[in-house]
Amino acid sequence: MAETAARLCGADLAAITIRKGEVYRYVASSFSAAEPEYWDALRQRTVVPGRDSMASRVLLEGRVAHVPDIGADPDFALSESVAAGLRTALGVPLLREAAVLGTISLATSKSRSNTRPQLATYSTSSAVRPPTCKRCWTQ
Repeated sequence: MAETAARLCGADLAAITIRKGEVYRYVASSFSAAEPEYWDALRQRTVVPGRDSMASRVLLEGRVAHVPDIGADPDFALSESVAAGLRTALGVPLLREAAVLGTISLATSKSRSNTRPQLATYSTSSAVRPPTCKRCWTQ
């Protein structure tokens, strides 16, 4: 699922978190075989609502979250993501009956940011349904 999400959205990577008791854990990624050290670091983390990662922001807000440049965001604390060269990130909640069961996070890298489509800016108010993945990316 993570690999398909990354491919459909033109992202360099995708990661999925799922609720495990009171916390969330990374359970799948599109890069686990290619970047085993990065994947090991993520799997060891527990994710809770906050602002330090894409998944934690989605959990905090319960809606789609977007960070244009994670390296320039003072609240973003996943140094592994910045060290891996990631730049733009998008997170989407996995919902069931308005409860967040998990998240899907997508990101593009710095090396491709000038040649790849960039995330669009959009409203995520409760009155507006978040866009589907294909509409999140613009030329």
